[in-house]
Amino acid sequence: MEFVKKQWWHKATKIGLAAICVIAVLVSAFFFAPEAKPKPNASDSSALTSADLATSATPGTDITDPATGINVTAKPGVVPEGAMITVVPVESGNTYALAQDTLKTVAAKFKLYDISLMRKNAVIAPNGTVTAAIPLPDGYDGETCKVYSIDSEGEKTDFKAQSADGRLTFDTAHFSLYAVVQLSDEYLQARKTPPNYPDTTAAQSNQTPSATGESGNSGTSAPTTSSPSGMVIDPNTGKDKYNTDPVPEGKPAPVEPENVTVDKNKAHTCTLSIRCGAILNNMDLFNKEKLSVLPSDGTVLLPATVTFYENESVFDVLKRVTREKRIHMEFVFTPMYNSVYIEGIHNLYEFDCGSLSGWMYKVNGWFPNYGASRYLLKQGDMIEWVYTCDLGKDVGGYYAVGGG
Repeated sequence: MEFVKKQWWHKATKIGLAAICVIAVLVSAFFFAPEAKPKPNASDSSALTSADLATSATPGTDITDPATGINVTAKPGVVPEGAMITVVPVESGNTYALAQDTLKTVAAKFKLYDISLMRKNAVIAPNGTVTAAIPLPDGYDGETCKVYSIDSEGEKTDFKAQSADGRLTFDTAHFSLYAVVQLSDEYLQARKTPPNYPDTTAAQSNQTPSATGESGNSGTSAPTTSSPSGMVIDPNTGKDKYNTDPVPEGKPAPVEPENVTVDKNKAHTCTLSIRCGAILNNMDLFNKEKLSVLPSDGTVLLPATVTFYENESVFDVLKRVTREKRIHMEFVFTPMYNSVYIEGIHNLYEFDCGSLSGWMYKVNGWFPNYGASRYLLKQGDMIEWVYTCDLGKDVGGYYAVGGG
């Protein structure tokens, strides 16, 4: 009998322990199970994960500011998950006054926006190029509008926005102050060229020319993964990721401006000059309405020794010197080449002396095959900006027009 009692007790104990274990598991599952995540809404890109972005029917980022209708789109991986666009229209105050002063030579009127990408209450930068679209303000003509960014020093950069479907669309790699500008009649009369280009391929190809002659081929007959300068070359295209051919051996490779930090504690000097003498030899092609701004001897700026700082570019020097000497200069940023393009200096623009004309630059006698904002200077460099009327043939830099 005692044995039977013990057997019963053991069974009861085991059953009790098993029941306790089951209850413990259920309680644990109830209180400690991970919170179920809601299914992402395909119309809300900020809720998508990286995997969702890569496989979504609408790939990448598509964010719109509800108040202004300003929209930002990007490929997967460019804008972090959860990012939001914030837009603050600027209509008064010091910032507006700065923009007003900056745009006074080009604008009949303008709308100013402070645009930012935000994530977790912090301003962020995209990891590459995004496409922004700003609705055309009421009363603005998209065919004679531009979009400029304006920096803290009052410098404006034309982003060559395209007008279509009531929006101005442009590519950018950063956000800041952007102005939608209705160009003035005076500005348009001075330019005599359309502000927006339906196809910029031909014009921009002059900024990153095929490197032949002085403007340079490295002599490589087949694409490689690197060049003597250390550039990373795509074996499929024979160029770097910004469509630049390998530079000749011994010449400086281009840098990416966003990866460079200027050190104003280290000052250097270089020489800068600006000439347009080629126009004087091609007066039959020249826009006669520009005669009043054409220097009689073809010299805009005699060779001058100027100061620059460690890690500054050819473009940095041109921008500062023209501003200090009150010489007109206009440029646009070109994301495809990650550089700026010099449209005009001293009110002399590309195409003012024929369809093959424009500005180009050389350093120490060499015409680089990449933009001036990607060329880092060194002590004693000699910078020459020259106007060509024949894609560089007439100034010793075949097919290196613009260089900006």
